[in-house]
Amino acid sequence: MASFDLSQIPHIAQELESLSSLDDLCWALTDWGQRLCGLEDCVVYLKQGNVLKQAAALGEKRGSDIPGDEAIVNRIGIPIGSGLVGYVAATGVSRYTPDLSQETRYISDVYPGESEYTVPIVHRGTVLGVLDSESRELDGFSSDVRHLMDLLAALAAPHMYAFVGVGPNFHYAIQDLQGLRSESQPQNTDNLNEVFAKITERAALTLHVERANVWLFDESDATQLNCIDHYDAERMTHSYGATLDLSGSPTYLSALKTNRVLAATEPRTDPATQELVGYLDEQNVSSALSAPIRVGSDVVGVISLQHTGEPRSWTPDELAFAGTLSDFATIALVNHDKQQTQAALVQSQKLESLGRLAGGVAHDFNNLLTVINGATDTLQNSTLAPEENRALLRLITQAGDRATKLTRNLMVFSGQQQLHMGVLSIAELFEGFRGLTEGIVREDVNLTYDIAANEAHVEGDRNQLEQVILNLVINGIDAMPDGGKLTVSAWQDADQQVCIAVQDSGSGMSEATQARIFEPFFTTKGDTGTGLGLAISASIIKQHQGTLICAHSTQQGTRFEVRLPVSLRQPDAHQDELDANHTKPPAREQLLYVEDDLAVRQIVEGMLKAIGYDTLVAQDANHALQLIRENEISLLVSDVIMPDMRGPELYQHALKIKPGLAALFVSGYTEDMLIEIPQGDERVNFLSKPFGMRQLREAIEETVSSNRR
Repeated sequence: MASFDLSQIPHIAQELESLSSLDDLCWALTDWGQRLCGLEDCVVYLKQGNVLKQAAALGEKRGSDIPGDEAIVNRIGIPIGSGLVGYVAATGVSRYTPDLSQETRYISDVYPGESEYTVPIVHRGTVLGVLDSESRELDGFSSDVRHLMDLLAALAAPHMYAFVGVGPNFHYAIQDLQGLRSESQPQNTDNLNEVFAKITERAALTLHVERANVWLFDESDATQLNCIDHYDAERMTHSYGATLDLSGSPTYLSALKTNRVLAATEPRTDPATQELVGYLDEQNVSSALSAPIRVGSDVVGVISLQHTGEPRSWTPDELAFAGTLSDFATIALVNHDKQQTQAALVQSQKLESLGRLAGGVAHDFNNLLTVINGATDTLQNSTLAPEENRALLRLITQAGDRATKLTRNLMVFSGQQQLHMGVLSIAELFEGFRGLTEGIVREDVNLTYDIAANEAHVEGDRNQLEQVILNLVINGIDAMPDGGKLTVSAWQDADQQVCIAVQDSGSGMSEATQARIFEPFFTTKGDTGTGLGLAISASIIKQHQGTLICAHSTQQGTRFEVRLPVSLRQPDAHQDELDANHTKPPAREQLLYVEDDLAVRQIVEGMLKAIGYDTLVAQDANHALQLIRENEISLLVSDVIMPDMRGPELYQHALKIKPGLAALFVSGYTEDMLIEIPQGDERVNFLSKPFGMRQLREAIEETVSSNRR
C-alpha cells in the first residue's frame, strides 16, 4: 500500500465546506482515501433504512454499479449486520481484519482482498454510512493509515449528517477542527510537547472546560500516567510533570480499552470513573470526558477534559470532538516516533559510514607510511649508490603526493577544500588529462576523444576537474570487465555551458542503482570500492557551480555528463608568468615563519632555506611579535591554529608594528581561512596543508607580487 501524505490534511476541511451535495461528498471521500491514505480500494456506503447502499467506489465512474454477478449483494444493498460492512454499521465500531481468510463474516466480491479495514461514519450517535477498504496484501493497513481513515470519516460525518437531513448544526465543530489541524499538524513534531499544548488549549476553548490534559502511560509501568501537558483555561497557563497512579483503578483502565470516549456527568458515581474519586476531589472535577489515545491496538494515553462547575451532560458533538482530538494526538505520536526512529537510523548509518571510511583511510595511510618509513630507514642505514638513493627519494615524494590527494579528497567530500580557481581552456584541460590516463586504460578498452570546444573557457581548479573526469573514466573502465569502447567528448551548448561526457559500452545499471550512485559510501564494486568517487566528484562540480548527472544507463552502456558555466574571461597572464619564472631565484626578502609544531616547523624552515629565502622562525605568537619589532620583515608565513594566539590575530597585531606587512597563512583546515582570514585583502594569501616546496614557493611569490601592486 502506498504511503500516506499528511500534507494533504489541511485541504480536506476546505474541500468539504465547498461541497454542495451528498453525491459529491461520497466521491470526495474515495478520492481523499486514495490521496491521503494511499488506498488502492475505497468504497463509501450510505445507510438507507435497514441496508447499506454503495454510493461511491474508487476507480468506478459516477452513477455506475460494480459489474458482475459477484457484486449483486452491493447492488441490492447490504443488510445491516450482514458481512463486515453491515456488522460495522450495526455496532458503530471500526473493525480491522488483517487476514480475510480467517473471517467468517467476509462476503467476497470482485476485488481480490486479503485484508480489510471498515470505519463507521457516525455523527450525534447515529451511524450514517461506512467507509470501507480492502488490500491485496495480508495485514495491508498500517496503524497510521487506519487512524487516518478514522479521521477522514470523522471529518466527513457532520457534512453527511447535514446532507441526509438528520441535523444541520455542524459548522462550529468543523471550524474548530480546521483551526486545530492548521496549528498542530504532525509534520512539525520536533517538539511533541508543543503539539500537545495546542491540543489541550484548543480543547478547553472549544468545549468550555476549565482544564484539559494530555496524559501518556509510563513506558515501564502500564498503570502510571504522566502528564505531558495541563492547560488551565482560567489562568491561561500550561504545566506538565504530574503523575497519576491507576493501579487501583482496573475498571477505568478496562473502560479506556473498550471505549472511544468515556463521558461522565457524575464521575464520582459513574462505574467507569468512581475509582478516581481521590483525584476527582483533589482537582474539584464535577464532570469529565476521557478520550483514550491509541497507537495500533494499544492505549498509550488519554486526553482528559475536566469541568469544575455544576454537573454537565455531554452532547454527541462534544463526544465526537473529544474522540477527534485523540486522533490528532495519535497522529502526532506516530509521526514523532517515526522521526525519532529515522534520526536514530541516520545516526547509525553515519557511524557505520564513518567506520568504513576510517578503515579505508587507515589502510591507505598505512601503505603510504610503510613506503615513507621504509625508504627513510634505508637511506639512514645503508651505503647505497646515489642513483639508488634518488630512487628512494622519488618513492617518498610519490607517497607524499598520494597522501596529499587522499586528504584533499576527504576535504572535498566534507566541503572544506579550498579550490584554486583559474580560467582554463578545454583544450588545456584535456591536454593535461590525456597524460593522466596513461597506464590506466587497459588494452581491451578503446578510449577515444571527441573534443569540439577547444576554444571555450571555464573557471575552475584544474587538478580537481581532472580528478572528476579521471574518476568517470575509471568507472567506465570498471563497467567493462571484458573490454569495450569508452568515449570522452566535450562541446559548448546553446545555454552557454561547457558539456563534458564520458560514455562507456558496459552493461549499464538498474534503476535502483542509478538512484543511489551519488550517495556517499554506496558502491557496486564490493570490497574494492569506497563509495566516495562519485560523491566527491559531485561535490567538486557543485563547488564549480555546475552539475554532474547520469544522463542514461542501459544495457548498451552508461553516460555521465558534467556541465560547467562558460567563462568569458581569458587565462590569467600573471599566473603564466609565475609558471615561467619558477626557476628564477627568489628576491632576497626576509620572511618570518611561525609554527607551534616542532616537526612541521623544522621541515618548512628547511624548505624555505632551500628555496633561497632569508628566514626567521618563531614557535609562538609572542616570539613572532618580538622578531617583527627587531627585524625588517616583509612577509609573515603563519599557521592559523596556534595555542597562544591564532594566526589572523597575530597578523592584526603585526600590522600595527609593520603596516605594509603581507601574510601567507597555512592550515590543514580550510574553514579556518574562510571564517577568520580577511577576505579581499591583496596582502593576504592562503596555502592548504599538506604542501611541497613548489607549492610553497608559488604561494609566496604570488603573495609578495600582489603586495607590490
